Amino acid sequence: MTATLMFDGGCVPNPGQMYGSWSFEVDGRFVAKAIRQPYGYGTNNRAELLACLRGCEALMDHLHLAEEDLRSVALSIFTDSMIVRNRINRSTKKTDGPGSAQITELTAEVRSVVEK
Repeated sequence: MTATLMFDGGCVPNPGQMYGSWSFEVDGRFVAKAIRQPYGYGTNNRAELLACLRGCEALMDHLHLAEEDLRSVALSIFTDSMIVRNRINRSTKKTDGPGSAQITELTAEVRSVVEK
């Protein structure tokens, strides 16, 4: 079984009011989407990670309801953020800037869900 998650996030201004959207397909068939959900106050990168996390959680819920074995799912994730992609793939150096602890924690949460 294959699953594809697409997500995007942002905020106005940066930092500012965050928002995000996501959609996913299972075996090439569109299943669900969320459009411009509010995520509170933060940065673009945090909004991107939250959109990814929320999309992954929705996908997992869908697969659980369908009684699918998560270990049998080949997951592809699409994002327009190289920073988020690199963080999820563990190819980004740690930073010490404002909010970096929150981003590191959120990245670990995303990785944990993706690895399931």
